[in-house]
Amino acid sequence: MAGSTQMVSGLSSGIDWATMIDQLIAVDRNSVVLQENKVAAFEEKKAAWQSLNTNLSQLESAIAKLTDPDNFNLFIASLASNSSTDAADILSVSVDDDASVGTFDIIVNQTAANEKLSSTNFSSTSDALGLSGEFILGGQRVEVETTDSLNDLVSKINQANSGDAPSQVSASILTAGQDNYRIVLTSGQSGTEGIDIRDASATNVLQSLGFIDSGTEVANSTVSGALSATFTSADSSVSALLGLDGALSGTTVQIGAHSNLTLDLSQSLTQIRDSINTQAGQNVASIVSEEDDEGTTVYRLKLIGTSFSDDNNVLQVLGLLTGTHGTVAEVQQTGALSQTSAAGGGVITAATTFAQINTGSDAGNVADGDTISIVGTDHDGNAVSGSFTITAAGTSTIGDLLTQIETLYGGGVTASVDAEGKITVTDDVSGVSQLTVSLAANNEGGGTLDLGETTVATSGRTMQIQAGRDASISIDGLTVTSESNTITDVVSGVTLNLLKADSGTTVTIDVQRDGDTLGSLVNGFSGAYNTVIDWINTQMTYNSETQKPGGPLFGDSTLSSIRQGVMNLVTDTVDGASSSLNTLKSIGLELTDKGQMTFDSSTFSSALNTQFDNVVALFAARGWGSTGTLSYVDYGDNSDAGVYSVNITQAAQQASVTGSANLDDVDGLDGDETLTITDKLTGQVASIALTAGMDSDAVAAAINSELNRVYTQVLTEASGHQTTTASGGPAFISALTTLDSIDTGGDNNDLSNGDSITFSGTSRSGRAISGSFIIEDVTTDTMGGLLDAIEEAYDSKVSATIDSNGSIVLTDKQGGTSQLSISLGYSGDGSLSFDTVDETISGRHAIGVSASVDGSGNLTLTHANYGDSYGFSVAQSSNHLGFADQELLGTDVAGTINGQAATGKGQLLSGDEGSAGVDGLTLKYSGTTTGAVGSMTFRLGFAGEMERLLAAYTDPYTGYIDAKNDGFEDSISSLNDNIERMDARLDLKREMMITQFIAMEKMLGQLQNQQSWLSAQLGSM
Repeated sequence: MAGSTQMVSGLSSGIDWATMIDQLIAVDRNSVVLQENKVAAFEEKKAAWQSLNTNLSQLESAIAKLTDPDNFNLFIASLASNSSTDAADILSVSVDDDASVGTFDIIVNQTAANEKLSSTNFSSTSDALGLSGEFILGGQRVEVETTDSLNDLVSKINQANSGDAPSQVSASILTAGQDNYRIVLTSGQSGTEGIDIRDASATNVLQSLGFIDSGTEVANSTVSGALSATFTSADSSVSALLGLDGALSGTTVQIGAHSNLTLDLSQSLTQIRDSINTQAGQNVASIVSEEDDEGTTVYRLKLIGTSFSDDNNVLQVLGLLTGTHGTVAEVQQTGALSQTSAAGGGVITAATTFAQINTGSDAGNVADGDTISIVGTDHDGNAVSGSFTITAAGTSTIGDLLTQIETLYGGGVTASVDAEGKITVTDDVSGVSQLTVSLAANNEGGGTLDLGETTVATSGRTMQIQAGRDASISIDGLTVTSESNTITDVVSGVTLNLLKADSGTTVTIDVQRDGDTLGSLVNGFSGAYNTVIDWINTQMTYNSETQKPGGPLFGDSTLSSIRQGVMNLVTDTVDGASSSLNTLKSIGLELTDKGQMTFDSSTFSSALNTQFDNVVALFAARGWGSTGTLSYVDYGDNSDAGVYSVNITQAAQQASVTGSANLDDVDGLDGDETLTITDKLTGQVASIALTAGMDSDAVAAAINSELNRVYTQVLTEASGHQTTTASGGPAFISALTTLDSIDTGGDNNDLSNGDSITFSGTSRSGRAISGSFIIEDVTTDTMGGLLDAIEEAYDSKVSATIDSNGSIVLTDKQGGTSQLSISLGYSGDGSLSFDTVDETISGRHAIGVSASVDGSGNLTLTHANYGDSYGFSVAQSSNHLGFADQELLGTDVAGTINGQAATGKGQLLSGDEGSAGVDGLTLKYSGTTTGAVGSMTFRLGFAGEMERLLAAYTDPYTGYIDAKNDGFEDSISSLNDNIERMDARLDLKREMMITQFIAMEKMLGQLQNQQSWLSAQLGSM
């Protein structure tokens, strides 16, 4: 028994069961560690492939810059001067990819300048000017209110120079002296066109401001008459287009020999044209002409006549006349002097004797022999000094003093006395002047004569501080003018920036290809290539000293394949390149024995200078057709280089129809006709009224004129509003009508302060618009306030006006299709109501259909674009044109490329997806015949081939590296799953072992207790 007890005791004495279990589990976990090591190895390889992918992507980016032939059109310009003046002081130059190699001799005769205008002088910047009216500045309305200060007016002018259609005129305040302020307007654009400024009110507010004088001149002269300003619509009210509050009219307008004509600016250009022709007859021949202004159709009123006179500035608003900019003479003036002994007393005159002047003391205290000092400067600032002696106070007159002043100033001034008794000295030369005058009575005889301080009554100024002028240059002997100092349209691809004029210096511009930049692109490719090769070489190198590979991809066959594929392409002959330059080596790119690339810039420069086209052919992707009707457009990722036959089964056509009626016969068009053309793609409609007897040319011209027109959307309230204060019959409201003067249909004054007029609708693009106008004071608030609130809610992209019938009119400021809408409501206790505001003119862009005449006098209508996406329908009120009402569609080109399926769109034919070799290859066929029409040659060039090879490696979906990484991801995922399962089994084993050892501990404990009991029993025996 003792032996058994010792054994049990030995088993349970101090054994660390937890450590024993960990050691046992660790032995079993060696297999998991092996799996984790595999995961780490895969992660390392995956990271290596990602690093390679980054390097290959950088190489791909570098070579992509050399795939497009246009990227080789890089130029650089140098300047040289034939005088001591530095060429860079006269002009600078920049070039783009449209330039050509060449030299150009340039003389800058004159630089362009911005027009500047000055207002008259004002004594304060913050006091109310007390002026009211409207004027047009750069096509934008500016309103002057009686409460406006100089600061307010400057703010309004600058506000007009913002938004989508800025006036291009800025305003600032010039301080000319103490209490002497002027507004200076500066055109934002240089050139002789200058500032478009037009008085738009009968109050002649521009004259009051001093920007123009009372004279006018024709703004846009023609050989036989004048042109108006341009307008975006010929069918919308002129006042509405300009946003004028009032609809000006003139009743004594003269055009040529016709006087007392009545013009109403609430009418459109076409209505004004018709009104003039009705009143004056065809001798005036007023017409509306169309012009293209940077892709937008604009309209002008064209008049025949050499003399014009304005009434209420209506011709200025139309832009037919413009105010002239005169000069103002400097005026110096003393204080008022009074006389006492002359008949009737009052103020002095030139005939007043010095004895008659009231000096503030005794009437006769001017003594004989007294002198008056005369000191100052003349117009040019030359000093003037002298005196006047009163020989006899009873007979010497103020006129004698005036004569002496004029004498001392060399006859350059006029001295006088005004109606208030002020001695006035006026510069005889208008404009900015340095004239000053000081008259000081010396009173040698003890008198108290005081002529007072002489101040500036009127500052000499020139209304036009600087005239707008065009730049003028001579280029290779040819004189060219430009409204801007930046000239882009003289030498293709070359922009000239004129800095100063120097007619004695010739600047020579030498434009050459930018070989340095092109060389840097090629060298960039070389560097990116070497980065890839160096990285791969490192991975594939085995270090014999450390007996370790250079990287985790050592021995990887795919990596070797990538290296070999890139190197083979670099050393191969480029398909389609010139035989003289068909390898990279021929332009200075050569491989070392370790596969690295060197770049000989001198070899590249020589090739670039002597064989530029061949260098482009070596690198860039290109295509060309075998005939003039076939041209290359583009290629796709799956387009292969090659020569491909093109077979056309259907040539592209435009929608077209030709009438059977001969419009050139004796009678012309058989009868009146209304032709309606509807564009298929846009749904836009044009209706053209044709008159019986018109010949073919007249019919075609009328149709083309209407189809080319751009209409501006106009909304007009169905019925207008009258006033309550009409005299002699009903009168309609205007923008100036106060709200208490509106006839609301109830009590005369049933609108109250706090009432609101609400409005909602949609903008041009269909965006929801809403707003309100709160009545603060019915006696002073006007309908103009409501119009301003509407315009503000529409972001000033509409013009809100009131027509001559008292209806609210909303006009889009931009021509073309528009979704403008508005409805108005009233909230208050009164009975004001508004009618529906309906579309009276639908906005419309030009329609891409044109009319022509064949050799037989038949009318042909043709759509501008090819393909069945484009077409139009025609309808006639009477069939006088000889074609039936119908819809006409174009046809798309159809055919095959190298026998492979292709899809046509207009004149473009593209290989279908999956079409062998020609997938994505796009060409243009402009011919009309069908069948075998020629062939298309397509070459990828070295850059295209390299880009495609690299894409096969780096494509995130189908590339080799992506496939590798997917494999690693799968393996890592599988291993991690195994590791997770193995760890789970080991955890279960650990728990089982712990349970078993706990049971053993309990058993040992029981044995030890029994041993203790037995020992106690044996001890007692």
